[in-house]
Amino acid sequence: MLSFTLIGLKLGLQSFSPIVMSFGRVIPASIVAIIAFKISGVKLLPPREDLGRVLGLTIGVVMAFPAITAFSLEHINPGEAGVIGALGSIITAALSVLYGHKHPGRMFWIASCAGTLAAIGFAFTRSADNPAKGDLLWYSLMFVAVLLWCWGQVTGGTLTGKHHSIHILAWAILIGTPINALITGIDLVVHPITAWPTAQAWFGFLYVALVSMFLVFFVWYAAMDQIGMVKTSQLQLVQPIVTLVVSIILFGEVVPPSTWLFAALIIGAVAWTQSLGRSKSAA
Repeated sequence: MLSFTLIGLKLGLQSFSPIVMSFGRVIPASIVAIIAFKISGVKLLPPREDLGRVLGLTIGVVMAFPAITAFSLEHINPGEAGVIGALGSIITAALSVLYGHKHPGRMFWIASCAGTLAAIGFAFTRSADNPAKGDLLWYSLMFVAVLLWCWGQVTGGTLTGKHHSIHILAWAILIGTPINALITGIDLVVHPITAWPTAQAWFGFLYVALVSMFLVFFVWYAAMDQIGMVKTSQLQLVQPIVTLVVSIILFGEVVPPSTWLFAALIIGAVAWTQSLGRSKSAA
């Protein structure tokens, strides 16, 4: 589901601004979050002792990463962003250990490094025909966005054994809604939409709002609770491969054979991390 996010963004930007696609996506997600709380009878705010960790998820995943990524992609190409994003899985694994999860063992880190290097190579091959055009500022901001994303995942993931995954995400979304709605409202006043958005744009907007922002993390945190945060983090490496396949089907994207070689290496490395014994991986 995450693999369709960039496709959804591309479709949504046909009619909506980057502000609406990054901050405004929280508004439909917040409506679903409130419905989920009303059905389950859970309070709209998390317990006081868990507020800090939920806030980390809000800052990293709900607010910072979507916004920084949307603006960074106006200055650096997706392939370059992919190189930086490829570091996310190993950063998440390292943060998980720092937050108290068991050390996964030397073989896991070897497999994770192999997958990360393969993902960097994969991203480079995709950007070979679109040379670098960004500057150090936007590369740095993209790296900060990845760090915040990883930190948000980990802080929220520490609550998976205590609360239902859908409640963790819903809390994070609702906490960020007032600021996100204010920024979106100001943008719509300053840059009003002059034509009715296309059906494709509506689909893209609703996809990133309801699936990428909400449903994905319900499944993601449920997975963390079952197979462990460190192992789950490595599955992120497969995301750009699925995005590539979808781009080929929908947009006829042409890629060199070297891209498929790195894709195979990524899959092999991820399979390696998942095959390691549970006793040696994070729980």
